[in-house]
Amino acid sequence: MSDMLRKSYEETKSKLDDLEDIRYEQVGNIIYLMARPTRVHEAIVSKVMAKLDSYFEESSCIVYGSNSGLDFSERIDFLKGFDEFQGYFSDEEFQQLSFLPDVQVVCDDEGEELWTSKGYKGIPSIVVEVLSPSTKVRDLTIKKDFYERVGISEYWVIQDIRNVTVYTLINGKYIPQEFSLKKDFEEVLEVSSKLFNDLVIKFDKKYIYKFK
Repeated sequence: MSDMLRKSYEETKSKLDDLEDIRYEQVGNIIYLMARPTRVHEAIVSKVMAKLDSYFEESSCIVYGSNSGLDFSERIDFLKGFDEFQGYFSDEEFQQLSFLPDVQVVCDDEGEELWTSKGYKGIPSIVVEVLSPSTKVRDLTIKKDFYERVGISEYWVIQDIRNVTVYTLINGKYIPQEFSLKKDFEEVLEVSSKLFNDLVIKFDKKYIYKFK
């Protein structure tokens, strides 16, 4: 990294760390600012969290929202073993990797030793991302690749309440299953898990948008 780029990075990082209400994700020396979510985005996230909370109520799993974060910085040496990730961490001074998924289900939370200021250091069982214009490309490429390699069992990508893709980890590879409504917007989309028995989330327009 050039001296000019390093100085720019350090100044930006310092400013962000001083502002608690600024949300961002980081891959190596690249910082991605997070836009404020829309009302519909938050309604979908709320619906998903409520269903997951209910499903995992009797288990040891805990459902967390986006402010909890994921900190994969300690897994960078492992990830650099894959050709597709080496370029992200070429500068040894900036070995950081943190994300802010909309929802994550943590089933092996052993206390504070698994958490940093950037988030959870372990491997969630489920991660859910609700797409937005500012994050769509990253959610479907970089983040999906990282989630797959670290071993997150299911990755739910919600485009809207008519289009959801569930990526299930099988033999180390994500296998996608598409759920979509192609004709009637009035129908209810039912999205199910392959790994968690009877886990089904229904996306109903009247509950998401509150239309009369």
